[in-house]
Formats: sequence, structure tokens, C-alpha cells
Amino acid sequence: YLVRIAALFSLTICVLGQEYRPELPPPPAGPVQVSPNPNQRVVIPHEGAPGPDEQAIIQANSQEQEGDLVHLRGMVRIETSQMLLTADEVDYNQDTGDAEVRGHVHYENFETGEKLFCDHGYYNTETENGTFYEASGTAPSRVAPRPGLLTTSNPFYFQAKVAERREGHYLL
Repeated sequence: YLVRIAALFSLTICVLGQEYRPELPPPPAGPVQVSPNPNQRVVIPHEGAPGPDEQAIIQANSQEQEGDLVHLRGMVRIETSQMLLTADEVDYNQDTGDAEVRGHVHYENFETGEKLFCDHGYYNTETENGTFYEASGTAPSRVAPRPGLLTTSNPFYFQAKVAERREGHYLL
């Protein structure tokens, strides 16, 4: 009788101890290039954006052109490989890249992760400098981690009557 119980118990242990190991997926095709700087942000090009050497994509409900100056009205969208600028109205100089923006302005920089909302402003798509009025927005924190320093992935929030973007920095 004890032999039967011991045999049944050993079978139960063997059944419970089995594992299912699925087949591993194949390795990715081609070599994976790892950045030498692990802190460097990887920028993935967004769908539909022009290439780095291509001209800006300009869309609007209505467009009127006077030489190099284009008057854009209604759901205006100016997009380069690095940024997106939307507004209700834009006067854009195609030769210099200067844009005067008005009404529900939204600026987003894809490389740095900055997002800015404002009432009106001026922006140059070539130099990436601009002045925005009644502005608010976010910018990712750029703190170099080191021992003893607490860091966060939360962005910095800002709000100002005037925000100037000069050489990648904001002056509020």
C-alpha cells in the first residue's frame, strides 16, 4: 500500500516539475549599431516629414503668394525634419525662412522634445530662433546624472509673457 502511494506521489512531483520553454525568436537582421554615448537621445524620423536637406512642407486652407512672401490662412502647418509649427495664420518668407505666426500657435521640436504653445510670435525656420508671446510649454530636463544627484524624466514646465528661443535655449 505504501509503495502505491509513493509511486503516485513521485508521478505528481514529476508532472508538476515540467517546464514549457518556447522557441526563441531569430536575431534581428543586420548589425545593430550602438551609440558610443548611452545618454545620447535617439531621434526617430517621424512619418511624412521632409528629409534634412529638403524644403519645409507648407499646408493651409488658403495661400496667397506675393514674391517670396506667402500669406497662409486657416489650419496652417509648416513642417521640417526637425520641427512642426502650426497656427491659424502665418506670413512666411520662403527666401529667409521668417514666419510671423498668429492664433493658437503650437511649436514642437522633434530633436529636443520641446513643446510650446502661444498666442502669437515670430520664428525663423533656418536659424530655429524665435520670439513667442503669452507662451507656455515644456522642455525635457537635461541634467547630467552623477553619483549623489537625483534626476527625473519629468519635463520642465514654463509660462511667460515673452519667451525667446536663441541657439537652442529659452529666455523667459
